[in-house]
Parts: sequence; C-alpha cells; structure tokens
Amino acid sequence: MYRVIESEPGLYTVGTGTLGVDWNPVADHGRRDVAQADAERRNSPHVYALLDKARQQIDELIARLDRLEDAMPDGLSQADIADMVNRYH
Repeated sequence: MYRVIESEPGLYTVGTGTLGVDWNPVADHGRRDVAQADAERRNSPHVYALLDKARQQIDELIARLDRLEDAMPDGLSQADIADMVNRYH
C-alpha cells in the first residue's frame, strides 16, 4: 500500500513498505496534498480504470446522439422528441 512520509522538511515522498526497513520510494512532491492524492491514485488503480471506461462510454453516447440528431427530420421540436422518448420508454 502506498503512503506518504515527510522525508525532508517540505518534501513529501510517496512509497511502499516501512521506513528504514523495506521502504521503496516512488515519487517526491513539494506539497503534502499532492503527495496524498498521488498515493490515493496509486492505491486505487481500478477506480481510475473504471473512470476511464465511463469516459469512453460517455463519449460514445455523445457521438451516437450527434448522429441521431443529424438524422432527425427538420421541424421536430424538443417536445416532439420528448414525447417519442416517453412513448417508447
């Protein structure tokens, strides 16, 4: 598990293991909050993978909506579209 230590005054190191025993530093930061965010990101790679997948799915849905909008006949109002969606939902 990644954690943060203050390795020097004003220098925050992200690493794994136990300091003085098997400490394995991986990154240094000048601010504790940035180091903490880095450690959390490294401890939660599956969350970031899920977020990336969700972003891809959202981009695909937006592209599909754009294609559908381009294919819609002119003259339909948002109310007409909402009525069709509600009818078939």
